[in-house]
Amino acid sequence: MVLLCQAVAFSSHHASGSAQGPSDATPISEPVAAELIATELTAAKPAPTEAGPAEREAATETEASVESNPGNETGPTVAEIEFVQTRFDRVREGYQSLQWNEIAGATRYLILDSEGNSYYEGALPEAFISGLSDGEHSFMAQAFSADNRLVGASVQSAVMLVDHWPMSQAWASFGVGLIVFLAMIGLIAAGALRASKLTDEARAVS
Repeated sequence: MVLLCQAVAFSSHHASGSAQGPSDATPISEPVAAELIATELTAAKPAPTEAGPAEREAATETEASVESNPGNETGPTVAEIEFVQTRFDRVREGYQSLQWNEIAGATRYLILDSEGNSYYEGALPEAFISGLSDGEHSFMAQAFSADNRLVGASVQSAVMLVDHWPMSQAWASFGVGLIVFLAMIGLIAAGALRASKLTDEARAVS
């Protein structure tokens, strides 16, 4: 910086044409002064900082993204599956049917619960869910094309709240059904006996 000040002072003094007086500084020629100024300006420039690990990683991810998707193309869109009914309260029997809208290009539908267990796989947009225990159960739907590509998915789950009949009421219903069944069997047997008796009487008369 000292050399730069000397060079600037010499250049200004030389340009003004004034007589040179005695000075402690050593006279510097104009070419040398220009070279010193260029050297000082170069040294004054801040050195480029080296990129940190985070910057290098971000740059690497950006380059990989550009290479994998040079045209910045978006992936295929997935249609939305909507259940006809999304809430089922007090499912007493432990089974329920689900229905949803058809998806264009879909050849197979899949119904999964919240744990990923499959309850239905078929071509129709309707499923019969059974064997459910007491409690809340959530189900999601997915649609696949012939080449096994995902073309549809449900955004909102279908929720079933299962609450089976109490055992006492179940046994009572079973008892009533058994009585009705036995009564029907008795009526059929009595009708058969009566028909057989009428047939025998008709033969005896003839």
